Amino acid sequence: MIPNERRSNCRIACRLLLPVLIFSAACSGFAATLSGFVYNKINQAPLPDVDVELLNQNYQSIRQVRTDSSGRYTFSNLLDGRYVVRARPFRYGLDEQQYPVELYSVSITGASANAGFYTQDFYLSSSRGSLEASEAGVIFAQEVPKDARVNYEKAIDKLDGNDKSEGVRYLREALAIFPDYYNALVRLGKELLAERRFAEALQAFTRASEVNPKSAVSFYYVGYCIHSGNQANGLTTAREAMKKALYLAPASAEIALLMGKIERKDRNFQEAEKYLLKAKNLAGRPNPDIQRELVQLYGNDMGEYGKAADELESYIKASGLKGEEARAAREVAKKLREKAKAKSKK
Repeated sequence: MIPNERRSNCRIACRLLLPVLIFSAACSGFAATLSGFVYNKINQAPLPDVDVELLNQNYQSIRQVRTDSSGRYTFSNLLDGRYVVRARPFRYGLDEQQYPVELYSVSITGASANAGFYTQDFYLSSSRGSLEASEAGVIFAQEVPKDARVNYEKAIDKLDGNDKSEGVRYLREALAIFPDYYNALVRLGKELLAERRFAEALQAFTRASEVNPKSAVSFYYVGYCIHSGNQANGLTTAREAMKKALYLAPASAEIALLMGKIERKDRNFQEAEKYLLKAKNLAGRPNPDIQRELVQLYGNDMGEYGKAADELESYIKASGLKGEEARAAREVAKKLREKAKAKSKK
């Protein structure tokens, strides 16, 4: 038992110490965390592998992360102050989006009750001519059995709540009832793709492309699964799927980029260059994925060292490389120019 006098002293000490502890947390400047999710505005699907950039109030890039398989990003241990957070969905053909945020270790403007944590979600719209925009412009209707539709809606609720296993289970139940359920096939394929289960995802997208042969998205993901899964003897199938996708969505930079990667993997370097330059033109703005592929094509495959250096310098700017990574990349660009100069003298 603590005597009354000592208990009283303890209460006084706690009242004196608590403001000090709070003040210390506020002055540390390293208690703030910024996180959130990135979604596709059209279908509310979370987007993995989206670059999210943090800029200071002078719009200088200071950090960059990618969303995980659930579409979540996190910046931890941030100093108090004003920032801009920007989602850069190069891989999806969606428009960039950015928000100003103001962070404080203890009280955060617009934050939830958890002091020190700030949430900013993104809902990204399709760029004009993008793969997703081409899909939105195609009317495709199915008479879906009620039980299949109910399971699909349950699946979407679970997936939106980040319950992946239950969401996938309901998608499979919907497809067991109605095997040609296009929306369920595409969503199942995307969920499997996020887990890098390329062979299973390929089956779903192949069936989706048969059910809806006007779907550029389905054909694109058939090619993507084959290319990313490094399937033996699959490049011919991937190429044919991508040609159909490009026919259906001729203004899609994503399709042209993947077509260039497939041609490069098949060592058709001139064709690869044609498609990669087409992707660069269609993108309308610097795209690190396209420039990285052009650097490798020119530098490793075609011996066009000057062009490789040009693309590498553009990549450094577009990707927001900083510090040692940027210095190392510039050193590579310098060496590429030296090789180009030496080659021109021969």
